[in-house]
Amino acid sequence: MVSRRITSLTVGAVLGVMALPITAEAQSASAAGQVAQNTDGGADGSELTEVVVVGSHIAARPNITSAAPITSVTSLEIQQSGALNVEDILNRLPQVSPDNQQTYQDSDGAQKINLRRIGFGRTLTLIDGQRVATNIGLDINIIPVAFLERIDVLSGGASAAYGSDAVAGVVNFMLKKEFTGFQVSGNYSLYDHYNQRTIVQPVADKYGIGSPDGQAWDGGRGDFNAAWGGKFADGRLNVRAFADYRRTEPVLYKDRDFSACGLIQSTTDGPLSCQTSTYSKYGYFSPQSGDNAGQVFSNAKNGSQTFVTRDQTYAYNSYQDYYLQRQDERINGGLFLNYDLTDSVELYGSYLISSDTSYNQFRTSRLYSPSTFGESAYNINCNNPLMSAQQQQALCGSLAGTGALMPTEVRYQFDSTAQLKDYYLNENQRISAGFRGKVWDAWHYDVGGVYARFDKTYKPAFENPVYQTQADSLNVVNVNGTPTCAAKVAGTSPNCVPANIFVANGGSQSLVNFYEGGYGGTQEQVGVLWDATVNVNGDLGRYGVTSPLAKDGLAVAFGAEYRKDMENNTVDDAFVSNAGYGSNFKASQSVKEGYIEVQAPLVQDKPFVHLLSAQGGYRWSKYDTNPDTFTTWKIEGTYAPVPDVTLRTSYNKAARAPNIYENNQAIDFTSGGPDICAGSNPTASLAACQLTGVTAAQYGHIKQCDDNACLARQGGFVLDPETAHTLTYGAVLKPSFLPGLTLSADRYLIMIDSSIGFNYDDFYSSSCALFATAYYCSHFNRNPDGSLTSYDTVRGGTPSTGFVTYGNTNNYKTFAEGYDFQAQYLLPVPELGGHLDFDFNGSLSTRTGGQDTPNSLAASCVGYFGPRCNQPFPAWTHNLRGTYIRDGGAYSVSLNWRHISGVTNAANSDDPALGSNAATHVSTFTYIPSYDYFDVAVGYMVNDQISLRLTVNNLTDKMPPIVANSYNISLARSNTIPQVYDALGRMVQMGFTVSF
Repeated sequence: MVSRRITSLTVGAVLGVMALPITAEAQSASAAGQVAQNTDGGADGSELTEVVVVGSHIAARPNITSAAPITSVTSLEIQQSGALNVEDILNRLPQVSPDNQQTYQDSDGAQKINLRRIGFGRTLTLIDGQRVATNIGLDINIIPVAFLERIDVLSGGASAAYGSDAVAGVVNFMLKKEFTGFQVSGNYSLYDHYNQRTIVQPVADKYGIGSPDGQAWDGGRGDFNAAWGGKFADGRLNVRAFADYRRTEPVLYKDRDFSACGLIQSTTDGPLSCQTSTYSKYGYFSPQSGDNAGQVFSNAKNGSQTFVTRDQTYAYNSYQDYYLQRQDERINGGLFLNYDLTDSVELYGSYLISSDTSYNQFRTSRLYSPSTFGESAYNINCNNPLMSAQQQQALCGSLAGTGALMPTEVRYQFDSTAQLKDYYLNENQRISAGFRGKVWDAWHYDVGGVYARFDKTYKPAFENPVYQTQADSLNVVNVNGTPTCAAKVAGTSPNCVPANIFVANGGSQSLVNFYEGGYGGTQEQVGVLWDATVNVNGDLGRYGVTSPLAKDGLAVAFGAEYRKDMENNTVDDAFVSNAGYGSNFKASQSVKEGYIEVQAPLVQDKPFVHLLSAQGGYRWSKYDTNPDTFTTWKIEGTYAPVPDVTLRTSYNKAARAPNIYENNQAIDFTSGGPDICAGSNPTASLAACQLTGVTAAQYGHIKQCDDNACLARQGGFVLDPETAHTLTYGAVLKPSFLPGLTLSADRYLIMIDSSIGFNYDDFYSSSCALFATAYYCSHFNRNPDGSLTSYDTVRGGTPSTGFVTYGNTNNYKTFAEGYDFQAQYLLPVPELGGHLDFDFNGSLSTRTGGQDTPNSLAASCVGYFGPRCNQPFPAWTHNLRGTYIRDGGAYSVSLNWRHISGVTNAANSDDPALGSNAATHVSTFTYIPSYDYFDVAVGYMVNDQISLRLTVNNLTDKMPPIVANSYNISLARSNTIPQVYDALGRMVQMGFTVSF
C-alpha cells in the first residue's frame, strides 16, 4: 500500500502530486476528485480552482498551505493494493490500527476505523466531508472501492470543524465526481499457502489430529461491479450510478498448518496442548454400573461397530471448523447526481445502499452429557439393535442382549450433519442532499444533510437439548426389523428418532432436527442518523481585509449543525431464552452546534518569510442529554521562510460525546459490598469518609448494611464528553534542486481526559478507602444519617439516596504519541520511456496507552503484545512503494515493501504499569520478530477500452507468527494475530476493466 501525504496542500500541489502522469485520462480523473468548486479568486480576476481540505470548512487557496498533516491514498494505489473492500486499504496504513473483520470469529461483519489505536469511537469518518453514519452503526464497507477517488486521513483532533468523535483524526472518503460512459470491472483472488511442519504439528500428532500438507489454493474472493455516468441538460446535470457484488469463500482453521489445532499453554512456560473436547464423532461412552462401570469407550476409527478403550486421540479438535476467513456476501449500490440549477446554485445528492450477509461457523450439533441437565446418566437398553454384540458386551457385561437399562455417560458430536453458524445481516442506507454555490463573488455556501440508517440482524445458532428428548433417542427397540424409540412405541414421543451413535461419524440430520436445533431467536439493532449542516465561507480580502504584509486576505467560515442519533435494539423471547441475555432498548440524543473558522495570511513573499499564516476555529455544542454546553477549538500556524521549507503546527481541543448506549444506562439496583465508613472502627479514614458525605459526628456511629451488602446503583447520572488536547507539528521539504521530491516529518501528541469507561462499585469503595480522593469517593450518595440503604430495605423501590454509583463513568486519561514520516519522489526517466514514482509512509509510535485513575501508573503498549496489551503494537511500521509507469500508460509495474517492527511479550517488559516484574517473566513466546512483506502489481492497457491487472501480495508466502492462547491476544483462536500479519498466505489477484 502506498499512501501520499498532502504535505504542502495548495491547489497546485494537490493536482501536481496526486495526479500521477500515467495518461491524460488518469490526470483528469484525479483532478476531478480534487476539485470541490470553481470560483473567481485570483488577484487578477482569473478563474481559480478551490479545494476543500479535510479538517476545515475554508476552501484551500493557491498560496496557503494546510497546517495539519493529511495522508492520502489515491485510486491508483487502491487498485495496486488488490483491495476488494475498504478495510483492506486502511489496514495497510501505518496510522491505522489494523482490524481485519474478515478473520474475526466473533465479528458481526461491520468494519470501523481505529486511528492511533485509541478506540473506534475516537475516529470520525466522512464521505465527501459529511458524516457516514452513527459511530455505533458505522460500516465503512458501504463505501464503493471502485468509485473512490482518494482517501484522506487527517492526523489529530478536528472537532472544531466537525464536532464529536474527531479526536484521533478524520478519515474522509472522496468519491469520483465526474464519470461518463459505462464501465465494468471484475477482480478475483485466491490465497496460495504451502503447508509445512511448524511447532503446532508435534502437539497435534499427540492427539491424532491431522494437519494439512503441501500446497493449498483456497479462500476465493470475487468482486464484480458496473458503473455508468452521463451528462444531460446541456451538461448541467451529471448522473452516476454503480452496482457491486462481492463474495468471499471461507477458509477453515484446519486448512492451515499454523492453526491445525488450538495451542493452549495452561501454565507459565508450561507444555503445549491442543484445545480438544470429549465430544467427538467417535463418541464417549462410560457405563455407570455393572461389570464395566467407570470404563470409557469410543467407537473404532475404522467405522466398524466396535467399542475401543478411549484415549486422547479420540477427542474433537475444538476449533477445526472455525473460520480463518469468514464466509461473506455483499451487495452495494449507489446513485449520485449534480445539477447546476444556475451559475451560482448547484444541487447535489447521493444514495448508497448495501447488504452484507456473513456467518460465524463453529461446529456441528451434539448429544450432550446428562450432567448438562443435572442428571447422572442416560439409560441405554442392553439389547439396543443399533449396537453390535461386542458393544452390548462392553457396555452391559453379563446383561448384554437383555432389555435391562444401563445408566451411561454419553457424549457425541454429529460431524456428518450441518455446521452450526451464527448469522449476521448488515443493511445500510445513506442519503445525502443539498445545494451549494456562491453569492457576491467572495462568498460560498453549502446547505446539506445526511440521513443514514443501519439494520443489524443477528441470529445465533443454537441447540435446544432437552434431557428427556435425548434420553428417549437412546432407548431403542426392534419393531419388525426397524430400530424404533421405545418412547415412540409407548406413544409418549411420537416423533422420536433413534440415535444411531454406535459408529464413528454417526447420527443424521433428522436426529439433530428432533433435538430441535436451529437459530436461537433474533436480535435486531436499528440506528438512524439525521445530520443537517449550513456552511458559509468567504474571502474578506475582496473587501480589503488583508494584512499589510500579505497579498491574500482574511478568510472566514461559519455555520451551524444539528445532529440526532436514534437507536432501537429489540430481541425476541427465543433469543433471550437461548442466549441467556438481551433486552429491548430505545433511546436518542441530539446536539445543536455552531462554529466559526478564520484563516489569516500574515506575511507573504517578504525577505525570510515566504509565508506566515495563522488559522483558528471554535465550536459550541449543546447536547440534549447534558445540562452543560461544551466548546472545542483549534489554533494553527504555518511558516515557510523559503518556498522549499514549510514549518507547521496545529493545536486542538477535541471531544467525543458519549454514545447512546453509554449515555442511557438503565437504572438498576443491586447488592454491593460493605460500607467502608460503617461500624465503630471503619475501614476508611475520617478524611475519606468525609469525602463520601459522612460528618465528623457520624464517623464511627454508622450502622453497617444488612449482610454487609450495601445498595449499588448503575446509571442515573450524566456523562460528560471526553476532552482531548492534540498537538501536531512538523516540517515539509520540497527542495527546488530536486524537482518532484517532497519530504515531511510530523510529531503528534494526543491526550484524552475524562475517558469514558466502566467500573463497578467495589472499585470505588476500595479505592476511596485506600486513596481518600474525591475521584473515587464522590460516587457515594448517602442518606441524611450517613448510612447506605441495604438492599433488603429497598427491594422493589427506587431510592434517591443511600447507594454507591457504578457503571459507565468518566475515567481518567488515554494518550497517543509518535511521529509520521513521508517521502515522495516523482522521477522522469526518458531513457526508459517512462516515470519512476517512489512513495514512503512510515509511522513511529513512542507512547500509546492510558492511565485508568490518578493513582495508577500510565501504561504504554508500544513495542509489546500479550498481557494488558493484547494484540501486538509495533513501534515502527512503513510502506515503501516504487512504481515504473510507461509513458502513455501502456503498462506499469509496482513493488511495495511493508515492514512491521518486532514486539516483546509484555510479561517481560519490566514495566510495572503493564503488570510486569521479575516474577512474571516468561521464556516461551517472548518475542515476535520484525516482519517484511513484499507485494507486486502489474497493469497493462490492452487498448483504450480494456485494461488488465495482476496483484500478488505477500509474495514470499511468509508464515505468520505462532502464539499459544491466541484468543487472549487477538480474539482469534487460530494461533496467530490475523489483524497485524498476513495469515492466509500469498494472495494472487487478477482483474480487468472494460470501458464503453
